[in-house]
Amino acid sequence: MRGLLFVMSVLLSCVSAPALADGGIARFSGRIVDPGCAPAVRAERQEITFSGCPLAAQGARLAVTSLQNAATVPLRDARQRTDVLTVAAGALSTDALSFSSRYRMEGGAALRGAYLVRIDYP
Repeated sequence: MRGLLFVMSVLLSCVSAPALADGGIARFSGRIVDPGCAPAVRAERQEITFSGCPLAAQGARLAVTSLQNAATVPLRDARQRTDVLTVAAGALSTDALSFSSRYRMEGGAALRGAYLVRIDYP
């Protein structure tokens, strides 16, 4: 009986060994995508902030549009005032993996209502 069990265990290990040792090729198509920026609107301060932006998000285009009258809200950063801003990081350390930025929404009177924030990543 022991001989039969030994033979059975040898046969089972021989049958399962090729299944475990079978090699293959892993293929990947597409690209790895970093998560986007985390936007937050502070209505009382009339500003929009982005945090945790991957370095690849530099160059993204930002636009804010009113849903009531389809008017574009002018935006201001440290250098310019325009309807469409390019997202850019300030001073980055050499080991930085992400950045944050802040932009002011200029609408004259207090901004009220619903707005569409559009970020086009490069």
